[in-house]
Amino acid sequence: MKTATEKLAIMAEAQLDYIHNDHKEGYNLPHASLWVLNDSGNMVCRQTHPDVYELLSDDYAVKMIEGYDFFAILTCGWAAPLSDGDDVVPSKSKNRRRVRLMVGADYNGVASVLRFEDTPDEIVCDAGQARGSLADAVVGLFKDKQKAETKKSNMMGENNNE
Repeated sequence: MKTATEKLAIMAEAQLDYIHNDHKEGYNLPHASLWVLNDSGNMVCRQTHPDVYELLSDDYAVKMIEGYDFFAILTCGWAAPLSDGDDVVPSKSKNRRRVRLMVGADYNGVASVLRFEDTPDEIVCDAGQARGSLADAVVGLFKDKQKAETKKSNMMGENNNE
């Protein structure tokens, strides 16, 4: 059974899949991108950066996602089976595969949707099971978003009480 976040992530990734169809470099994107789901149900790109971790740790990223219930990161890279061992980086694995990854987050959790270059019509979904620095960075950004929104809400409440 898919979680609500996973269903939302699958819908969002399907909107972003135009890259697979329209760009010959759909698995070698030059920048990671930060997307939000607007009130019309459309995914809108809010920011890009050549380094996904810098994109996620940028203070400006929080401002880009404030007020939106769902945001996603889209990036590309190499993936390799966990059976290759922790000491083998995916890009050096003999079993590596090119991957496009979208990680989405909302108030219910985090979900990932992957497409591999060699099987682009198949998606692999993961509801909150992802581990590692990218998953930690997405969760961290969502927590920063919640803190910023809470702070803003508290400030508005104080202004209304004056």
